[in-house]
Amino acid sequence: MTLSEVISGFVKMTLSAVISGFVKITLSDVISGFVKMALSDVIPGFVKITLSEVISGFVKTTLSDVIPGFVKITLSEVISGFVKTTLSEVISGFVKMALSEVISGFVKMTLVEVIPGFVKMALSEVISGFVKMTLFEVISGFVKMTLFEVISGFVKMTLSEVISGFVKMTLVEVISGFVKITLSAVISGFVKMTLSEVISGFVKMTLSEVISGFVKMTLSEVISGFVKITLSDVISGFVKMALSDVIPGFVKITLSEVISGFVKTTLSDVIPGFVKITLSEVISGFVKTTLGEVIPGFVKMTLSDVISGFVKMALSDVIPGFVKITLSEVI
Repeated sequence: MTLSEVISGFVKMTLSAVISGFVKITLSDVISGFVKMALSDVIPGFVKITLSEVISGFVKTTLSDVIPGFVKITLSEVISGFVKTTLSEVISGFVKMALSEVISGFVKMTLVEVIPGFVKMALSEVISGFVKMTLFEVISGFVKMTLFEVISGFVKMTLSEVISGFVKMTLVEVISGFVKITLSAVISGFVKMTLSEVISGFVKMTLSEVISGFVKMTLSEVISGFVKITLSDVISGFVKMALSDVIPGFVKITLSEVISGFVKTTLSDVIPGFVKITLSEVISGFVKTTLGEVIPGFVKMTLSDVISGFVKMALSDVIPGFVKITLSEVI
């Protein structure tokens, strides 16, 4: 599921992992011009990713050898303000897709996967003309992606020409299904996507007219249920959604208050043991989160200092074999 909120020049996206678990939702709200995100994983063996976001405009991150057998991913990213897309592969041929909308020059994307051994990919935002991408390198102004042998399939992604204003992507043989994606003319104001044969259903997404002010999405036959989402009212000021009737036991989410400037979400009742996260303070310009009490051995991280201009992180003690990353110098 991808809920693209296109309101006053920013995108709020919620990615639902719809396999056999629940959805981990992180709502990155960029009202005051920056993104603060903290994704904590509640599935053993999952990648622990903390999205330390940058006020001054770039994130430098490199994830290597987190999941055995997984691809080493290093995405050199964009500072000039275009679209970066990342497609995650889900074990049994499913494809989790988050398609960010290009409105006033930035994309907010978050992919949350709920399958053990899956890669956690979080794509941070493009604020004031550049892309902050977590799991990736954001500096050189273009994206170089090549994912080989994800789990047991092949993903060949070439994001050349991101700088020139459009992304051409072709994913062939994603485990057992096929995904053919063409994101042409992203900058010029529309995204045309066709996802065929995802698991056993079809996902037909047409994000045309994103720039002209509304998103029309229709997701049919995702796994065994139907999700019909029409975000035509996003620009006019509100989104009313209730996902609980889509997936039994799913969290009831109503994004009608997104326009009014704050998101109130509590994920602890969705996933037992999940961190209680309230994003009502995101608008006011800071996020206070402590993940140490959620996952034993997880790094205690408080993102309240992101605003003051620095992030201090060391992920090597969180995941054995993880690269030692300190983002205190990012700002």
